[in-house]
Amino acid sequence: DNDKRELLLNSIYNGRYYGKIASMPRGDYAYSGEAVIEGKSLGSAKGKFSIGEIAIEYQNLKMNYSLLTNIAERTGGKFYFPNESSSLIDDVLNNSMFTEQSIRIRNDLLIWDMIYIMALALACFATEWYIRKKTGML
Repeated sequence: DNDKRELLLNSIYNGRYYGKIASMPRGDYAYSGEAVIEGKSLGSAKGKFSIGEIAIEYQNLKMNYSLLTNIAERTGGKFYFPNESSSLIDDVLNNSMFTEQSIRIRNDLLIWDMIYIMALALACFATEWYIRKKTGML
């Protein structure tokens, strides 16, 4: 809306600055900024950003080993670390539940059953024949 806030930025180093604005409600925002020294404008920037609800899955990004192994045990699976991926492939290939299957899907499209396409093709052929006949190519 028309809510405006002024933010003074602190220099980090080498032309980089930071600042904080606390507790802004969810929504879309626009910003603009200008660098001024002794009344002389050095440059400006503007842009947009959005604030949404906090997603619970982003609160703790560390792996929960005990939860993952518990789920694997309850579902008859097995937990693997990334460096154990080769044993994962071997276990899948050696498991009797995983057998190779070929699946073939065939879709036939019979153009002759489509009356509009058939009429269009016939009209094109007739037009070509007419043009050839008129120009003496037949």
